[in-house]
Amino acid sequence: MFNWTNQPMVNNMPLANLLVSSSILFSGSLPSKALQVFCHLNIKVISLQTFFQHQRQFLQPAVSTLWTRKQSLYIAETERMGIPIVMGGDGRADSPGYSAKNGSYTPMDLNRQMIVSIELVQSNKVSGSPNMEKEGLIRTFKFFENTEVRVGTLVTDRHSGIAKFIREKYPQITYCYDGWHVAKSLRKKIEKLVKEKDCGIVGEWLKSIVNHLYWSAVSTPSGNSDVILAKWLSLDNHIQNKHSHSSKHFKKCLHRRITRCRKWLKRHTKPSENLTKIIVDKRFCNSVKKLSPVYQTSKVEAFHSVVLHFAPKLVSFSYNGMLTRLRLAALHYNENSARLQSKTKSGENRFSISYPKYKKGGYIVRKIMDNPTYDYVKVLFQLAIENLEKSNRATSLTNVEPTPLCANYEHPNKEDAIKKHQKIRIFKSSVSSKRKFFSNLYYNTGCLKDIHFSDGSHGIQQLFIYVIQNNCHYIQSCDCDISCQKFKYFFKLHVIYS
Repeated sequence: MFNWTNQPMVNNMPLANLLVSSSILFSGSLPSKALQVFCHLNIKVISLQTFFQHQRQFLQPAVSTLWTRKQSLYIAETERMGIPIVMGGDGRADSPGYSAKNGSYTPMDLNRQMIVSIELVQSNKVSGSPNMEKEGLIRTFKFFENTEVRVGTLVTDRHSGIAKFIREKYPQITYCYDGWHVAKSLRKKIEKLVKEKDCGIVGEWLKSIVNHLYWSAVSTPSGNSDVILAKWLSLDNHIQNKHSHSSKHFKKCLHRRITRCRKWLKRHTKPSENLTKIIVDKRFCNSVKKLSPVYQTSKVEAFHSVVLHFAPKLVSFSYNGMLTRLRLAALHYNENSARLQSKTKSGENRFSISYPKYKKGGYIVRKIMDNPTYDYVKVLFQLAIENLEKSNRATSLTNVEPTPLCANYEHPNKEDAIKKHQKIRIFKSSVSSKRKFFSNLYYNTGCLKDIHFSDGSHGIQQLFIYVIQNNCHYIQSCDCDISCQKFKYFFKLHVIYS
């Protein structure tokens, strides 16, 4: 007997169904939106439930397998080189705000521009969301302890918990701050100062001050913290048109004679004194001394932009779902981090000009890179099909999914919760006149009629008595707190519908 099928069958499963699920996940698309496209075209396709089944049984193990392979190759090559790596790290929350469910930590080899590992931390495993970044770094160092890879330099943002951890546990590591994060803090302080009375002149120095901060670090490739700090503190004299300094590490400015007209600050004036407080602030100066002269975490931030494609912050994912998408983003970034600049037909380099909002009319010249490649996707397809051929449906990720955030709380009975939700309504309002008070109560209860009440709280009490007496088939009980002061009322009405 002949059976016709429109696609190959592998272990009693249509192969094209698995390929559709693979294409959705490996491209970083959201399954609900991707499947909705087929629905609008009136094309029969797999359901959302089938996609998640494929993802759990075949696709997530495929991503985990390929990521482990790539990671092992990197470790083996780094161990063979025997050189301590320069690592840049940064954390990322899975949602906006300060109530993230998961936080990922991304360590990157800044010399080779490769993501070394992906550490995903659930917030209930630490004492709070702000501590997930530190926990991610701790797990990263535990991962390196099982290998011969050694970290020589670490560059991060100004995270006080991480700074203390490195100082106490790994004092042999050269720890530096990323310049952009320090400059961002400086810019905010100066912008706040500019808004003060008689301090507007400082705004004309804002760009130069931030550039001087970068120059203080970049012009000191040896990383000597005393020299970096001396160069930074020389700014206090420079803005007052004084270019010789008392520091033995930096005795005078290195620029040529300034011929153009500048609005120099005068000593002992309000703008000068307030700006000096910012420049010589002890905590900020300690951060300046730790500025990285060569390496920055801008590439890690670029990777976070790639993560937004695979795992948008406005969408919630399960722990393994988020881990899989983070690994996909890392595979994509590692394959395309060394792309060359695109060229025209005549062989000239291609550039583009953009006008971002924060530049306030300024522009940025960007290189146009070659199109990205997706060779890793071809390997993932093969691994997914191999999992299907082996009937490897029981395969799971090596990472054990932590307990949900709500596991420590008491869960109500679903039917009781629905019944309570349908029966109880709580209305709160704050009104400034009787008319608004009555209209709000009518909108909330629907039980007012054409009735006139006397002024004061007595009239409101009459209103509640009328509501209870004339609408007893709607209302079982009514509790109210009334305060009356010049006809301004605040009431809290609990209405329980029968």
